[in-house]
Amino acid sequence: MRVFVILIFILILIISIDMYWGLDLAWVWAKSNASVLGTFFTAFAFVATIWSAHEGRRSSTAAIKASNISEESLKLSGKISAVQTFESHYSLLLEQHNIYHEKLCEYLDSKVGRDLLNNIQSKNNVYLACRQLYTHPVISPYMRVLYHTLDFVSTSYYNENGDVSEHKKYTSLIRSLIRNDILSLVGLNALIMKEKNPGENYGFEYYQQLLHKYDFFEHVNFISWAGETTLDDGCNELSKKYESLIYEHAKSLIKLRISQVANNKIGASSIYFKKTPVKLVLIYVYKNPFSGKLNELINKTPKDIFSIFNCLWKNNAKETDFALQKSRGLNAGLLKRKILSELSDDLTQMKKEFDSFKHI
Repeated sequence: MRVFVILIFILILIISIDMYWGLDLAWVWAKSNASVLGTFFTAFAFVATIWSAHEGRRSSTAAIKASNISEESLKLSGKISAVQTFESHYSLLLEQHNIYHEKLCEYLDSKVGRDLLNNIQSKNNVYLACRQLYTHPVISPYMRVLYHTLDFVSTSYYNENGDVSEHKKYTSLIRSLIRNDILSLVGLNALIMKEKNPGENYGFEYYQQLLHKYDFFEHVNFISWAGETTLDDGCNELSKKYESLIYEHAKSLIKLRISQVANNKIGASSIYFKKTPVKLVLIYVYKNPFSGKLNELINKTPKDIFSIFNCLWKNNAKETDFALQKSRGLNAGLLKRKILSELSDDLTQMKKEFDSFKHI
């Protein structure tokens, strides 16, 4: 294209000089070479058209790129705005949480609070323990604030495609601010999910789902709510608690059956595994440092129950012999098989009881 422009410039220059001096040489030459000039100007026009189209295309491409850049800038601006809005709201919730957390800490550090905490964690019935939390003037408001914070992160996170690991940047921050004993209360508060008695429907399924979703208790010491024991000491204490639970239940069942045999009332009443110790249920339901140890204990219980039974049977040998003498056609072997079968069923029932508090 540049060559054509140069040639046109030279041609115009020659014609201008010719006209200035009045030589008419250009006119004479043009008349004699009209066909050549026609071809030249046609070619020039064609090239000019192509050049114009090329430039138009370049302008259009540049406009599209500019539009894309503008659109990307708007998207980026929108994302930045969404992040700022989310983090601003989260900061407000976090600030509110810290205020209620401080109030709860002050309460639990008082004599009344310590007494309540000791009473709750020693309970063998989750429902009775939970009733002490619901509608409590200090504990209950804190639980609501924490729930709203976790719910906000889960439902209002600025990146719709963000995964749980992104959410955890915010939930882990708030978790790191919560004391171990309060985290234990949080776990307990979300255990009851369905109606146990007529008129009671606590419905904390979603709250517990959020706690599972964000592994809220992966570092919590459910054995020592004050967080004073080591992992090894905690595992040893857990073993003692669990083995004591199984032992005491087997002991109660054997004594009951021997008493029934002595009074010829075998089968007239039965007991089933009703105990749900708060600490054991918390360890069973949530992922925590003692989860593996408790699962190990539960899995080996069917084997251990025979040695426990044999030990208790020997301890009650005199009572058993006396009862069998008064029984009607019941011998020692039949009674042992009956009690062992019940113990096996009770272990299954225990696991069902623990499972009733879990919702993932």
